[in-house]
Amino acid sequence: MDKCTHEVRKQRWKNIIGQCLQRPEGMTVKQWLDENNICEQTYYHWLKRIRQETYELATTSTNTAYVKTVPREVTFAEVPLPAMEPAMPSANGFRADITIQTGSMLIGVSNSASDSLLNKLLEVIGHAR
Repeated sequence: MDKCTHEVRKQRWKNIIGQCLQRPEGMTVKQWLDENNICEQTYYHWLKRIRQETYELATTSTNTAYVKTVPREVTFAEVPLPAMEPAMPSANGFRADITIQTGSMLIGVSNSASDSLLNKLLEVIGHAR
């Protein structure tokens, strides 16, 4: 097969493969091929051939721009963290692990607070609104 004929056929099969890739969701390749009267063996033959040619084109020495990486210098920049202020002023050495603000209320809660205390606190906040 001469080069021109091969290119024409290759383009035709690229279109067929593209259409197959756009098949309805849930339809298998085999079902699509049967519906479109396309021989499964021929389809996979051209799929393999086109993939091989594409791979060879990408890895040949004349097309090294596609596979060559350009080394780049890595630099680091220090990003200062803003000073964190306590969410709630400490009283008697207590520092809140979490603060809850609703309206004008600001409530500080420690990690050691019991589940029952947290449930009661949320209930009271709900009634205070």
